[in-house]
Amino acid sequence: MSGEFFVVCECGDARCAEQIALSRQAYERMRANPAQFIVRPGHQAAAVEDVVITEAEYMVVEKHAGKPARLAQETDPRG
Repeated sequence: MSGEFFVVCECGDARCAEQIALSRQAYERMRANPAQFIVRPGHQAAAVEDVVITEAEYMVVEKHAGKPARLAQETDPRG
């Protein structure tokens, strides 16, 4: 994969340190929406997010509207 790099799973488990390989372009495109996160399959939290993309090695989840999405927006390091 051209431009491949690794990110740590962005699930809600603070102990999770699983790495995910993907292209920088795919990651930047997904993170342009502050309510979207990349997680390992099985690490999604249905109570606060929906799966919007499923790939072999990862899933993209989006926080539910309201408090979960607002919290993601407020804590987005990209500003």
